[in-house]
Amino acid sequence: MIIKIKMLNKTIYETCKEYLKKEEIKQELVNILKPFLGAFLNEMYPYILFLVVIILFSFLLMLSILYNILRLKKMLMRMKYNDFFANSETFVI
Repeated sequence: MIIKIKMLNKTIYETCKEYLKKEEIKQELVNILKPFLGAFLNEMYPYILFLVVIILFSFLLMLSILYNILRLKKMLMRMKYNDFFANSETFVI
């Protein structure tokens, strides 16, 4: 019983696959789906634009954080360097 169902499903799958390979069917599907996809994209456009703006804002925010971290590191290294020479004893021969 299970083998017959698997064989039936496989033949239905193969039949559909062969049917969808025809160029005429592909073109007809494109013609049917084009208005739906166009309407969907028109409805989603503001949300897509909003997400792009949020992503760009996040990128700029991360870039500014990286800049501040590198600037702080440079400042700390300079302070550490100055403290080293301020606290060290000078050797005079």
